[in-house]
Amino acid sequence: MNNANPSKAEILRKHAEKLLGGKLPDPGPSSHQDEIKIILGELEKHQVELEQQNQELMLAKEQATAEANKFTDFFDFAPTGFFTLSIKGEILELNLAGAKMLGQERSKLNNNLFHAYVSEESQIVFHLFLAKIFEENLCETIQITLGVNSDLPTYVNLTGKIAGNAELCYITATDVTDNKLAELAIKESAEKFQIFFEKSAVGKSVTTMDGSLQTNDAFCQILGYSREEFKHLKWWDITHPDDISINQKILDSIIAGEKESERWEKRYIHQDGSIVWVDINTAHSSGQSGKTAIFHHLHR
Repeated sequence: MNNANPSKAEILRKHAEKLLGGKLPDPGPSSHQDEIKIILGELEKHQVELEQQNQELMLAKEQATAEANKFTDFFDFAPTGFFTLSIKGEILELNLAGAKMLGQERSKLNNNLFHAYVSEESQIVFHLFLAKIFEENLCETIQITLGVNSDLPTYVNLTGKIAGNAELCYITATDVTDNKLAELAIKESAEKFQIFFEKSAVGKSVTTMDGSLQTNDAFCQILGYSREEFKHLKWWDITHPDDISINQKILDSIIAGEKESERWEKRYIHQDGSIVWVDINTAHSSGQSGKTAIFHHLHR
């Protein structure tokens, strides 16, 4: 009974027939048989080589697929928003973080215009940003607000660079809302403090570590100096000589953290040379720059 599946020898024989341009002759003289054996041997080697090459190709394909999957995961799940935009600003590709920033599902954002999600006050800045990328081939960075949340603005830093074909650009978007809101809160707090400091009827001053003074109008009135004159004075220049030592000890104690504040009576030297007794409350303060300073409240 004949086997339906051809043997390896039969397969190799057919390959040999193709190489020889026709059907192999029947085994005849020993020279013909030897020639056939040589051909079959070469074909066996060739088949082994092909199998090895196929295994290498399969392995390379698996590695390439694994790397592609890694890139896809990195692209999709990165905390930074990634966008590919056309020269018209159409969204051609984006990741999950980018879709979240724009407040919609990713599938609904494809081919939409990016500027439709930009706040009105940032429209001009964004269009100039896109124009510089495509027209001047520059790598640009801007900060804009997105108009996707009417209750709270979303502040985003965009960095864009043109793609190789000059018809597309790649955009990275970083949500900096928390940092921006903190920055604005600090600025608002500083403005409120400045108003409180400047408009107070109580004499107030800030002494830095080098002894320089920042004063309000009430402080100037108590000691008879102008603000311009105070710019060239240190705290010891306006302190009674007998109070400088105790003043320094109190400052050192507060700066060292041994106490938060201190209240005591102190003698200042007025601009006209007279002695001015004040009730002074001193506390430690660190400004926005991180520099240590001492805040004083003066009461006559």
